[in-house]
Amino acid sequence: MPGSMPRRRRYRHWSAEEKRSICQQTSAPGVSVAQVARRRALNANLIFKNLKDRRFAPADAVEVLPHLGLTHKTAVVNQTAQDAYRLP
Repeated sequence: MPGSMPRRRRYRHWSAEEKRSICQQTSAPGVSVAQVARRRALNANLIFKNLKDRRFAPADAVEVLPHLGLTHKTAVVNQTAQDAYRLP
C-alpha cells in the first residue's frame, strides 16, 4: 500500500534437530543438496554450512579434507558439478 511502512523481514530459525534432519536427508543415495534445499525452500549454501558443522552433519560426512576445508560429501558434490560442465 502506498505510504505504509514496509514490513520487516522475518528470518526462519531452525532448531538443532531440524538442522540434523535436513543434513541427514543429503546423505541418502541419489539425493543432492540442491534437491533437499528446494524441498525445504532453503538456499543450498545454508545446508553446506550446516554439513561442515560436526553437530549437524551425518556421521559419514564429517571426514574433513584439511587442504580444502570441506567435508567429503561437499567435495564429491563439487567434483560432480565440475564434471557436468567439462567439455568432451
